[in-house]
Amino acid sequence: MASGRVSKVKGKVLDIPANAPTIGTVTGGNAKATITVTAGSTSTGGPIFTFTAVSNPGSISATSASSPVVVTGLTNGTSYTFTVAAGNTTGNGPFSSASSSVTPAVPPTGGNGYDLNYESGSAVAYTDRIAYSTETISNIPGVTTAIILTYGANNSGTAGYLLGAYSHPPGATNSIGKFTFSSETGSTLSATLSGNGYYASAVGNKGSAAYMFGGVNFGTAIQRLDFSTEARTTISATLAANNTQSAGLSNSGTAGYKLGGSNTVNTIEKFTYSGETMATASATLSINVAAQYAFSNNGTAGYTAGGQGSLTTGNPQYTTINKLVYSNDTCSAISATMQSADTLGVGVSNTNTAGYMLGGINNTTRASKLDYDTETRTTLSATLSRGLWYGAGLSNETAV
Repeated sequence: MASGRVSKVKGKVLDIPANAPTIGTVTGGNAKATITVTAGSTSTGGPIFTFTAVSNPGSISATSASSPVVVTGLTNGTSYTFTVAAGNTTGNGPFSSASSSVTPAVPPTGGNGYDLNYESGSAVAYTDRIAYSTETISNIPGVTTAIILTYGANNSGTAGYLLGAYSHPPGATNSIGKFTFSSETGSTLSATLSGNGYYASAVGNKGSAAYMFGGVNFGTAIQRLDFSTEARTTISATLAANNTQSAGLSNSGTAGYKLGGSNTVNTIEKFTYSGETMATASATLSINVAAQYAFSNNGTAGYTAGGQGSLTTGNPQYTTINKLVYSNDTCSAISATMQSADTLGVGVSNTNTAGYMLGGINNTTRASKLDYDTETRTTLSATLSRGLWYGAGLSNETAV
């Protein structure tokens, strides 16, 4: 971590307080705010041990050994700004400039995640719903055809879409499925993909379009599904490499990300929504991996979990959870891990609260939760109605 400045007095080196840090993003929650911070530029000296954030109004403070700092005890509906100081052995240094304002609020009630899937070892379709407010899981019968090897994209508040699949029968399809959140019913669009394929990653930019990255039989192509017209086109931008089974993360309104892939890579590609351009990010995953769980805390960070490695190395499976910070596109493994190694399950997200990992090839009925504030993982008491894997996760988030 960065250090405080030093002075020499009669040949002795004295620590002086660290320089003021720089505040990044400030995100409001239920009676709380989460502040990301970067240590200020310094010369050598005593290491920084803490960051302390103080609110205005109220002078409510919180201290953390690293970024972010979570300030609790705020009043919902009140607008706050924050200043942050870095502390070393000498004490706290000067405070930063004030942050942008944020207003904490009670999260909207409701919101569900969905696991659209087929039962392990059968050709029978199942859709399970996890209610975010109660963390209970229930089955919704008769929603989908028996599809596997597909990925979902959300237009939260309206519908989720399934782009490409492998069906029982007849095999790879060019179909685009739609799951309407209000009625919890499934249908098939008249629009189709450019060919028959599956194992593509997908992201959704709320209110605008879904994008499908590559996939078996699609190479490096990027296809767009317009939400308003439900028309499908292939855009001019392409992927840097032909990888299937990649994870997809969306920071709605800004960018989507394609992470890892079937060639057992750790690369991350970033798709900027405004210009529909794709570029390879400098950040990478901490492991070479495919078939991960993926879920996004919109506006803050995306997470990928578990997954599997190459057949040439014995097809290892992982417990690692990687975090992609949207403000600076950095990626690293967090200390929390999955309960046990798993792959081919689905991830869904309740933004500002938690992400959920559902099913998997090894623990087919298990549901786990990653709390976004504390980044701790727990296993829910609720389980899926059947052993589900190889499917798609969709999320209707009332907060997004």
